[in-house]
Amino acid sequence: MLRLKNVIAGSISDSLIPDAVHYNLLTVLELSELQKHEKTITAQQQMIDSLKTENIALKADLARKGNQLNEQTKAQSLLNDKQSVDEKKIAELENTVNAMLKAQASIK
Repeated sequence: MLRLKNVIAGSISDSLIPDAVHYNLLTVLELSELQKHEKTITAQQQMIDSLKTENIALKADLARKGNQLNEQTKAQSLLNDKQSVDEKKIAELENTVNAMLKAQASIK
């Protein structure tokens, strides 16, 4: 037959209620739990600080890359404008050459 005192470690009673509360052990247990929580809180605070630092660095990098992209976009726009002007000049020159060739052909 299973004795209930075997269910609760250290119990010498046949009931599920422990023989007595060991108040002298509660403070030690509470201190131990408090220390565990403090370690957890400290580790979490370090992680938060690390993540904040990383976030600041990432934001700065993002801003720098955003500025680079803006500069590249402006440069590309200027190149596109210049290409458009050059294409217009080429078309005008082609028209002039064609007109001169027609004029020369009509003189012959």
